[in-house]
Amino acid sequence: MLRGSRKLLILGTMLLALLAGTLTLQAAGESLQPSSQEHLVILHVNDTHGRLSPRTVKGRSLGGIARMASMVKQIRRENPGRVLLLHAGDVFSRAGSVTNYYGGAANFDLMNRIGFDALVPGNGDYYFGINNLRQRIAEAKFTILAGNIFQTVGQKSEPVGKDFVVKNIGPLRIGLLGLSFMRPGHPSSRNLRTGHNIDLARDWIAKMDGQTDLVVLLSHLGLPADIMLAGLLNGVNIVVGGHTHNILAEPIIIRHPDGSPDKTYIVQAGEYYRYLGRVDLTFTRSDDKSWRVTDITCQLIPISEPVVADAEIAKRLAEYKSSLSEVIYRAHESIPAHGPGENTVANLALKAIGQEFPSSVIVLDRGAIRARIAKGNVTLANISRIHPWRNQILTATITGSQLRQALAEPNLLWSGVNFQRHSTQISDLQIDGSEVSDDQEIQLVLGEYVLSKCKALSNIKYQGTSQRLDALLEAYLRRLGQSAKPLP
Repeated sequence: MLRGSRKLLILGTMLLALLAGTLTLQAAGESLQPSSQEHLVILHVNDTHGRLSPRTVKGRSLGGIARMASMVKQIRRENPGRVLLLHAGDVFSRAGSVTNYYGGAANFDLMNRIGFDALVPGNGDYYFGINNLRQRIAEAKFTILAGNIFQTVGQKSEPVGKDFVVKNIGPLRIGLLGLSFMRPGHPSSRNLRTGHNIDLARDWIAKMDGQTDLVVLLSHLGLPADIMLAGLLNGVNIVVGGHTHNILAEPIIIRHPDGSPDKTYIVQAGEYYRYLGRVDLTFTRSDDKSWRVTDITCQLIPISEPVVADAEIAKRLAEYKSSLSEVIYRAHESIPAHGPGENTVANLALKAIGQEFPSSVIVLDRGAIRARIAKGNVTLANISRIHPWRNQILTATITGSQLRQALAEPNLLWSGVNFQRHSTQISDLQIDGSEVSDDQEIQLVLGEYVLSKCKALSNIKYQGTSQRLDALLEAYLRRLGQSAKPLP
C-alpha cells in the first residue's frame, strides 16, 4: 500500500464501510475466453507550480519539463497510439519568472507541444485571475476539465471548463471527468463559486454510462478527499489526484466491503515535475464484446539524471528565458520594497499607476510588492518577482466617508491623498490641498486584490481596465531607463 502515509491508510480503513469502486479485475480461475487484448498507458503529473527548469537538490539534478517531455516521447514510441497524458492541476503559482511574466502562456505552449490530453485546474491556476485562465484555456490544445467551478458573468453562471469528455484510444473508450478546486476566500475568487462536487460528478458519470470502458477522475481536491470520493462515486475506476503533493510510490486501492474484486485506484505524483506517474492497464474483450481490465500496475518514475532533455522543448524554454533577460533599467542603489522615504519599490508602483491614471487616489495592498530592486541591471525577470500576481487595475467612485474608513485599515499603500492617522482615527484628510468632505465623490484607482484586503472597499462598484500592475511598472521603469535620470 502507501509507504510513509500511515495516517491516510488509517483513514482509508475507517472509510471502507462506505467505499465503492468499479474497477473489475479478472478473478482467480475465471474463464473469459478473450478474443483480443489492448494495452493502455496513463501518464500523469500534478502540482508543477511553474517549475519548468530542473532543480539541484543535494548535488543531483531533478525535474524539468523538457526532461519529462523526453520520457513521454519514449513511452509513446513504445506504445504508439495508446498513451494518455494528464495533469492534475496547479500549473501556475509559487512559480518562476517565465510562468509569472507570461501568465502561464509559456507553460500552456510547452504543454501543447508535448501533447497533454487533459488538465483539471488547481487553486493556483486561478490566482492570476479568471480572465487570464480563460485566455489560457482558449490557447490550450488539450481538454480543460472544470465543470464544477462556475463564474458569474452578469446574470449568468458559466462553468470554467468541461464537465467530462470521452476519448477514443484505439478501440477503447476512456471517460475523463474533473473536479477543480479554488479557494473561496482568495482575492482571485470573488466571481467564482463551487458546485456540489459529488452530485455533479454522479450526474456526469451517469451521462457516460454505457459509453466508456474506463472512467478516470482528475481531481485537485487533495488525497483525503480523493479517498472519500472513491467510496462515494460508483463508476470511477482511477483517481488521478493533486493538491496535497503526495508521492504515492504505490496506489491507494479502495476495495468493496463485500469482498468483491471491484476496486478504485488512487494515484498522485508528488510535485514540481520530480516524478512522472505511470499506470499500465491491460484490457481483455469478453464474449459480450465489452472490454474489461484484467491487469493494472502503477509506478512513479523519477524525472532526473541521466534522462536527457527533449531538444525542442528545451530550446523553446530557453527562448522564453532569454526574452526575460532584457535590461529595462539600471538601479544606482538598492531600492527596498517598502519603508520610509520616496525611493521604495512600493512608491515606484504607485507612481507608475499615477502616470496612467492622473488626478486619482490610488491604493494597493502591501502584499502587491513582493521584492526589492537590487543595485544594477533590472530585467523583465525582476518585474515578475516584484509583482507575481498580475493584478488588474480597477477604477471606482467612492465617497469621502468611504475613503476615510479605508484609510483607517492597515497594510495598504496610498498616493494622491494626504492624511494623519492615529490608531484608527483619520484626520487632516486632504486631496490637492483641499479638505475632503464625507459626501465628496472620489475617483479611486486600485489593484484588484484590494477588494479582498480592505473591508471598507470590499463591496464597492468597480470597473475593470485593460491595465495590469506589473505591465505599468515595467513601462514606468523603461521610461526612467531611457531618460537616464535618477529616481524621482
